Amino acid sequence: MCEVLPAARRLYALAAGCFGVFFTAAAAVSIGCSRIPFYTVQPAVLAAFGLSAAAVLVLAWQGWRRLWRQGISARTEGLLAGGALVLWWVLQLTMAWWLEVTPTETWDFGVVFSAARQLAQGQLPAGDYFTLFPNNIPLCLVLAGFMRIFGTGMLPALVLNTLAVNLSVLFCWRLLRRQAGPVAGLFGLGVCLCLAPLLLYGPIVYTDTLSMPFVCGGACLWSWAREGSARRRLAGLAAVGAVCALGGWLKVTVAILLIAILLDALLSLPGRQKAAAAAAVAVFALAYSGLSALSASSPLAGDPDAAIPHSHWVMMGLSGDGGYNDDDYQLTLAAAPDKAGRDAFDKAEILARLQAMGPAGLLEHLAHKLSYVWGDGSCYAPMKLDIRPVRSSWLQSYCIQGMAHTGRIVYLATGLQLALLGLAVWGAIQSVRRQNWSISFVQIALLGLGLFLLLWEARSRYIVSFLPLLAVCGVWGLCMEQKKAPGL
Repeated sequence: MCEVLPAARRLYALAAGCFGVFFTAAAAVSIGCSRIPFYTVQPAVLAAFGLSAAAVLVLAWQGWRRLWRQGISARTEGLLAGGALVLWWVLQLTMAWWLEVTPTETWDFGVVFSAARQLAQGQLPAGDYFTLFPNNIPLCLVLAGFMRIFGTGMLPALVLNTLAVNLSVLFCWRLLRRQAGPVAGLFGLGVCLCLAPLLLYGPIVYTDTLSMPFVCGGACLWSWAREGSARRRLAGLAAVGAVCALGGWLKVTVAILLIAILLDALLSLPGRQKAAAAAAVAVFALAYSGLSALSASSPLAGDPDAAIPHSHWVMMGLSGDGGYNDDDYQLTLAAAPDKAGRDAFDKAEILARLQAMGPAGLLEHLAHKLSYVWGDGSCYAPMKLDIRPVRSSWLQSYCIQGMAHTGRIVYLATGLQLALLGLAVWGAIQSVRRQNWSISFVQIALLGLGLFLLLWEARSRYIVSFLPLLAVCGVWGLCMEQKKAPGL
């Protein structure tokens, strides 16, 4: 990579500073005023779990580095990574099978999955769901296409879902390997395998998991391209545009990664090579427009003027802890029969709520929302896995809300997430101290996601597709603490 200019270094440092402040605040409010909706945690106990997880990670990293202080061969690395991913996939699929839930039409996953089954069988789903929520048409079309080939049973879908998560972890291993070496890469892979939501979301075949390979794959692709020749950077940026378009078609937050990569390209690429960022924008625009046209022309598409407006999700984000609120949904539906009328109502309601809160109330609301989104290491899974479970197993006593051992998963998963947040902040600080901006685009992407979710309707489930990138940033914090060693 070419030398970064002083002005660009200042902007990188500013981004790292904002990242540090934002996620320090997220960790602090997650401990001090936990908003986990299905379990009450004790702040002191949660803080102890977070500190313990951080200590375990630090000690494990030091031991791992000493184990491979003479370096690691490519063969050994491949065997370890491949073996871990295969064994983990077997565990994923086993847990997904035992924790399988019924795709009822009381939640988005159930509606979309059931509609995909009907499409695959040549039937047109009834109702106005996709007219109101056209953003879920892409997922339904993808699942219907998959089901036409592999059948409408749940098992093939569980295989698809778990493989998507596994592929995401593989991409993050390659990203970290490229930036910090094979030893750090394998350690990061291990940390990803410890993230509870990547196991718990196996039975829920939805955008959170199926968009994950595009987030992690796009990040991995750019980490490969940014260190290469001008031609490789151009090709890489164009490919990133295509990957983010397909991922953004499934889940719009994938586009946040593209914005982060574009900023990184503009700051880090020399001279005329900055223009290569236009290739990513052009490919993204063309691919996304084509995919959107495909959605609009599908038999699921209804009258676009009857859809729920985007302002509705901002309005809903100003209620309670900022999560889904059925009362707000019913308000929007009743306000007007068309999108324009609902949009006008939602915008007026946004202003009214902001005025009612005042600056102090808004700050308190945002603090609660920050905790609600980033302070639940299970990412809402115990509530989702409680929706019509198909089988009974001992796993449910740990993984479903209100059960005997739910708290153990909550404390362990949230403690690890808080530790990774703290290490990620430390990594951002060390990046500034050492003027190393190798994964600044990953930090910017996570910061962008966090800021977007402060504005939008949000819950902890919405960060699932970016969780492996949080692990990357956490392990980066460990790597930056040590001087580079052979094989690192």
